[in-house]
Amino acid sequence: MFPPCPITKEYILFARLRPKVSTIIPGEELSINAKMKMLGFSNSTATNLIDKNEPNLELQDLMRQFTRQIVQGKSKDFDASQIILVCGAERSGKTLLSKKLSKFLPTHTAAQNSTLILQNNRVISDPLSGDLNSLFKSSSDANVTSLFRKRQDIALDGSRLIVDYEGPMDVLNSVLMRLEALEHKPKVSVIYTLEVGKSYNAVRQALEIPQIPNLSVALTKMDLLEVSISELSAVFDLGRKIQFFSGLKTLEDGLDFAKISVVEDFLLNIIRQEGL
Repeated sequence: MFPPCPITKEYILFARLRPKVSTIIPGEELSINAKMKMLGFSNSTATNLIDKNEPNLELQDLMRQFTRQIVQGKSKDFDASQIILVCGAERSGKTLLSKKLSKFLPTHTAAQNSTLILQNNRVISDPLSGDLNSLFKSSSDANVTSLFRKRQDIALDGSRLIVDYEGPMDVLNSVLMRLEALEHKPKVSVIYTLEVGKSYNAVRQALEIPQIPNLSVALTKMDLLEVSISELSAVFDLGRKIQFFSGLKTLEDGLDFAKISVVEDFLLNIIRQEGL
């Protein structure tokens, strides 16, 4: 019986060490489309990249174009955010990411011209449940303390508020609309925590949420598993962008802005390993 049932340690070791058997016929030149599919890109990603770029581009050139379209990294809009909503599936690492952001993001003690003074980063966890119906019926000039009723000491007094969002995604759109209705219109960014190690379809299902402005992706638990090309392809197909890499469980380390150079080197290294 192959593979054995149950899977044995010996089989796992064999699977890791066994040589890869090439399906390429000697002398046959694969098309760029075929190479991309061999690497794990979806048909949609391959077609999109090939059709929207100059003909006869090398695979490495397409990887550079791909990377620039899925990596957002550090941005001025995010830096100016007064409220950051961290959302994601259960056990996706959003609570840890919220705490990491509070330590990772810089604080400001002075203002230049009309720039808002950000004194510190505050973190709260809130499901936004129970009082939502009555909350949205309240007057439009209510402040943020009325939105997060469990923490009456929270207010936009110059601090950046990081919310570990515990409510459903379909409510989040309403929350954003409510924030937009506030008189001082705080700048809001949304980070979706996406745990790596999922299939293409799982990533698509996770990210197929209503179009939320200023939403970007944080890849989490990267110290446990390596992100796959199929996962990156799903992010691309949905028009999302990656802003953070998060890994280590310690609060003081394991978080950084996504960088084009890092993702590009990762993809080019895979191409070299596969001999494409």
